[in-house]
Amino acid sequence: MVDTSASRYGLALARGERLIAEMGVESPGPTAHLILSDIANILDRVGISPKDLDAVGALVGPGSFTGIRVGLATVKGLAQPLGLPIVTATTLETVARAVHHPDPDALLCVVNIAYRDQVHAQIFRPLGNGNVTEFGLPQSGEGSAVLEEMLALPEISRAPVVFTGDAFPGLVPAVERILVFRPVEWSVVAPPPFLATAAVPMLAERLRAGRTTVARELEAFYARSSEPERKFDPTVAN
Repeated sequence: MVDTSASRYGLALARGERLIAEMGVESPGPTAHLILSDIANILDRVGISPKDLDAVGALVGPGSFTGIRVGLATVKGLAQPLGLPIVTATTLETVARAVHHPDPDALLCVVNIAYRDQVHAQIFRPLGNGNVTEFGLPQSGEGSAVLEEMLALPEISRAPVVFTGDAFPGLVPAVERILVFRPVEWSVVAPPPFLATAAVPMLAERLRAGRTTVARELEAFYARSSEPERKFDPTVAN
C-alpha cells in the first residue's frame, strides 16, 4: 500500500487485513522520490520480494500533484511487469472510513490540506460497520469558501456534523462563524496520522471483492486542475 499524497508519506504491507509492516515519514519537504528504496526496505524487513506480492494498493488523491504522480508511476512500474492487480481509494474516503466517532447518524466532513491556502473536502454519510458513502462530490478551493458552500446544504441542519482532516484545525473559526446562527451540532475528531496504514482494511475488502484495476488504467484523482493548467490554459477552470 502506497500513499504519497501529502507530506505524511507512508507505506504499509499487509496480508489480508492484517498489517505486517508499515513505514511513515512526516516531512515539510518532498519525500516521494524515496519511494523505490523505501519499498525495497520494507519488503526486505519482512523477507519477501516483489514476486511474492498478490496486489498493490495506492491512494490516488486528491493531494500533492507531484507526490501522487511519483507514487502512481512507481505503483505502475511495480505492478505491470508482475501482472499484479491494483486496488485504489481516495484520500478523502480513507480518512472518513478510518476516523472513530460515537454518533452513527452524524455526517462526516473531511477537510484535507491542498497547499497554497487551499483544501480538498468532502462530506460522507456512515453506513455502519465502518463503511461510508459519499454525501456530496469532493470540492477544492480556499478553505472557508469551501466550507461555506458545503455547510449551506439543508441536510446539514438535520444531523450532527463531525469534522476531521489535517486542514480542519485552522478552519475552526470559519466554522464557528458560518454556523453561529444555525442549530447545528458539530464536533471534531483527529484524522489518522498515516493514510497508508489506515487504508489497509478498505483496500483488502475491495481486493476480495475484485474491485481492482491494472497498471495501464490507473489514474490519479486530483479533484482540481494543476497550477500550470490554471495559469496557462484559459479553458481550465480554477
